[in-house]
Amino acid sequence: MKDMTYESAMANLENGQYKKAFETFKVLAEMIATPKEIRADCFNMMGAIINAFDPYIDADSDESGLTYFRKAIDLQPNHVGALLNIVENFDPKRSFPSLHNDSDAFQLAARRLLTELATKLTNADIDRVKLRVEQYTKNI
Repeated sequence: MKDMTYESAMANLENGQYKKAFETFKVLAEMIATPKEIRADCFNMMGAIINAFDPYIDADSDESGLTYFRKAIDLQPNHVGALLNIVENFDPKRSFPSLHNDSDAFQLAARRLLTELATKLTNADIDRVKLRVEQYTKNI
């Protein structure tokens, strides 16, 4: 039987086996028996794989990974990793396929990160989010 654990998916990811990692995360994310926090982490990692390594690994998603970042926050609204990914990968002009231009998702993520979740972020994360908000404000 295949090893379908979060740890095996992370090991595959670290070894550059992106499709295998994605498929394991997907199985875990879709299993109702998997704890909600792990499912949210899996969806976030699926989005990260799409965004950073293979934008065409999943036909059901856009190239930015936003579909899966949203699924992560649907399960866990204050999932810091998914919210940071939404902020980091936002571009109102969508200059690259790996970026998204959903300003509502961006604004929601930035607001949560800078208010409710600010104590869970590093100073570097807060500065990056503030910079992205400043860049967004200049472009609207």
